[in-house]
Amino acid sequence: MAEKQRFLKIDYIEHNMMIAALLQVLETAGPDLTERAQSLGEKVHACKDGRLFLKEDEFDLALYVMNELRNTYLAADRGCGAMDKFMLRLMKSKYKRVPVR
Repeated sequence: MAEKQRFLKIDYIEHNMMIAALLQVLETAGPDLTERAQSLGEKVHACKDGRLFLKEDEFDLALYVMNELRNTYLAADRGCGAMDKFMLRLMKSKYKRVPVR
């Protein structure tokens, strides 16, 4: 049995950016978002080969946390070009069929 998930190839910098965004949201999030962020963080951390497969709820959460990190950088008057490129790649990610795990 296979299901459709979004596929994203990430490098070391994008991996660290996503972890930093998740850690930032974990500090301010409520209990329901905390569980989802922790599970996504574990999934991103376990992604050693750079191939990240996201379900729809994980995809939505990834976009949310990256946008929060971007907002923080903009408020601190820091550049966020790399985050913009990563978010655009994330939004354009295609579906692939992967075995149910």
